[in-house]
Amino acid sequence: MTDRELLEAAAKAAGLKIHAARQAERDEEGCANSGLWIVNGSTCWNPLTDDGDALRLAVKLEACIDFMDRRVVAGAWPEVVIDFTDEDYRRAIVRAASEIGRSMA
Repeated sequence: MTDRELLEAAAKAAGLKIHAARQAERDEEGCANSGLWIVNGSTCWNPLTDDGDALRLAVKLEACIDFMDRRVVAGAWPEVVIDFTDEDYRRAIVRAASEIGRSMA
């Protein structure tokens, strides 16, 4: 799954809508990796790179984050638990959120 797909699924889990027209303009300009343009929200929502976006996402999903010796476990129980061996808590949060988003109809 690409970072873009992770972001889109995480946005869905958080109930955020992507501004399709503005996002398409950004994508055409070659700025697709800069984040998502959210309707009535951020013009560059990217919890993979932004601490604030990541932590707001975790709060929105009532996620639990546990740090254990170079390992991050993020989960929004009972839906999903992501055990991520790295120090990147933002990616762990987004991966957990994206699993929830992908499971939504």
